[in-house]
Amino acid sequence: MKKKVFIFQPSLFHYRLPLFNSLSQYYDLYLSYNLDKNFKINNKINKKIKTVKTKKIKFFFLFYQSNIINKLIQNKYNIILLPHDFKNLTNYIIFILCKLYGIKLFVGGHGIYKKKINILNFIFFKLYFYFLSKFIDKFICYNNYSAKSLKNFLKKEKVKIIDNTLEKKINFRILNNKNFSEVSGIFFAGRLRNECNLELLFESAKYFKYNMKIHIIGDGEEFKKLNQLSKKLGVDCKFYGSKYNFENISKKCFVGVYPGKAGLSVVDYMICGLPIIIHQNIKNHMGPEVAYVKQGVNGFMFKENSALDLSSKINALYKNKIKIKKFSINSLSIVKNLNSVPMHKKFIKTFG
Repeated sequence: MKKKVFIFQPSLFHYRLPLFNSLSQYYDLYLSYNLDKNFKINNKINKKIKTVKTKKIKFFFLFYQSNIINKLIQNKYNIILLPHDFKNLTNYIIFILCKLYGIKLFVGGHGIYKKKINILNFIFFKLYFYFLSKFIDKFICYNNYSAKSLKNFLKKEKVKIIDNTLEKKINFRILNNKNFSEVSGIFFAGRLRNECNLELLFESAKYFKYNMKIHIIGDGEEFKKLNQLSKKLGVDCKFYGSKYNFENISKKCFVGVYPGKAGLSVVDYMICGLPIIIHQNIKNHMGPEVAYVKQGVNGFMFKENSALDLSSKINALYKNKIKIKKFSINSLSIVKNLNSVPMHKKFIKTFG
């Protein structure tokens, strides 16, 4: 009989479905996500996966997730994976129930790399993670960068690194027949939200020294606004909407740019064999995946919120075809190393 695994994913996005679909081949998988946060999904959820609908109920700065506790009691899971969020009251109840029922408990997330540590919050985190360590089997960090943020708060044996990547094939042939002297596209992929800061990329376009078209993959609450703004500013760009496979579009591009708070999008850029340009304030990004971008190795970093500096990095890369090819190969090499073992197999090994 397969083990019952429960995973709570606050927002269910299409790029995560291949991971969950793969895990459902090995486990009796229960997947829960917020009804009010469900994003448009192109891929279908595997029919083997049992979904547990939930809703976020707010209490000031804290919140509770409906329908999860009763399903836990009813289904008696063997393994539970939760996102790390100390504001989620449901988690604390789950901690206690896991102890009572002997359920393996894993918590995953960014760590606390974004936090500025002072005396007061050092004491808070010390106490909080001491409490957490009494209930969890492992804290799963998205990468080594986020794991380092926990070194003063959790014992090494309590921390497990599973690089946050995508269940996609890495293929160096994507660079075959790509004429680096002819491609002039700028690639963007990600949710169209306020934090993506595409306005900055549009503003930087007026400083472009060459004819370059921006290709935008993604959907979200800012889609209409950004589309209208690009037309108003006369920016040469094309919106494709939500897509999961965009290899052919990336072949038109010489660089992947994320002008705002980047996260997993940089992994998509690397899988496409693209150099990457992001802003240099690592702690002000969406996720620790930006640590995969190495200045002068597989990309450049620009001064945060500076359209002029962003355009100068784009212009400088465009005219240096040798560097474009070097960065492209390095991006593929980095992500191939990250994906040497598929993400779902790393979870299977961790779950035991």
